[in-house]
Amino acid sequence: MKQFLFIVFILLGLYTDGVSQNVSLDAQGNFYAVNIKKERPVFTDTVTNKIYTSTKGIEYPVFVSRNQKYYIWKTSIKTGNRYKHYLKVE
Repeated sequence: MKQFLFIVFILLGLYTDGVSQNVSLDAQGNFYAVNIKKERPVFTDTVTNKIYTSTKGIEYPVFVSRNQKYYIWKTSIKTGNRYKHYLKVE
């Protein structure tokens, strides 16, 4: 068991040596850490100019997801929560 823990600590030590950190120099030559935020691509669903009319006569705007699926936003009568209702195109 002691040998296993020893090997784990050695491997963790080797791993932390390979991790680099972004640093910058100031005017006096001192180092300081710099946080760099990576921006994730923002995937937004788009509104189409189409309208879905339910059997009750209620009209909903139609959206297109990033996977090219059509859906509308509906509100649950029981809970009041909004959810996506995907449309099956035939």
